[in-house]
Amino acid sequence: MGRITNYDKKVWNTYKQALTPKLSVTKGTGVASVVVSNGLKSFVNGDLITIGDTYTVTATPSEGYAHSALLINGVVKANPATVTITDNQFSVVAQASDILFDLTVVGNHMTLAVVDGEIEYSAGANVLPLGAEVVITATNDVGYEVTGITVNGEPFNNGDTLVVSTNTEIEVVVAELSHDLTITKDANCTVTVMYGEDELVAGEDIIPNSAELVITATADSGYSIASLTINGTAFTSGESIVATNDIAILVTAVELFDIS
Repeated sequence: MGRITNYDKKVWNTYKQALTPKLSVTKGTGVASVVVSNGLKSFVNGDLITIGDTYTVTATPSEGYAHSALLINGVVKANPATVTITDNQFSVVAQASDILFDLTVVGNHMTLAVVDGEIEYSAGANVLPLGAEVVITATNDVGYEVTGITVNGEPFNNGDTLVVSTNTEIEVVVAELSHDLTITKDANCTVTVMYGEDELVAGEDIIPNSAELVITATADSGYSIASLTINGTAFTSGESIVATNDIAILVTAVELFDIS
């Protein structure tokens, strides 16, 4: 029998290495750990493994991430997975993704901003990352006012910050602005305030925001309108005004005298 040379040993070692594969582990972003175990010990990337042995592979995502895929030798597996090595390949790839939640917005006549730093989120499925600190701000349309905000049914202060931990529904309640009507006048005159075909009564009716009003002051017989002001500003009887705030009308009348 011939003597075993160093060359023979080198060839044999190369052959053994070919028959004894190494474990390859690739962790994607958001993967905290990948544990490969045969029940007796754990193996890490680069360790030699044994063909014919059975291994359990478990991937764990980092905080704020969710497990998305575990591939063993290029095949998607459940997590954890059990695999028996049948050839000289044992490649493990673990992947994770951000945990994302739905954003739902309910409300009209307003604009809602949901912002984390320079990132603004719009309503939709899987848009809010877990742990995002979003500032929620509702801005009313002209003629309306924001009267309340709820987040997942709980009261929320406009402009406050929410830390996202679940699907998020934001409901914004708005109300159409309205204004009061006050009329102060002398006894010897009448004042009519018409909103379209409707005559508004001071102290009873409210004025819708942006309503166009026709205001007319009429003196009784023997009297003349001396002044007509709206919110302290002179106004011409019979003209119209668009209501953007409360309307206070002041009318004075003077008696007419025959000087003939």
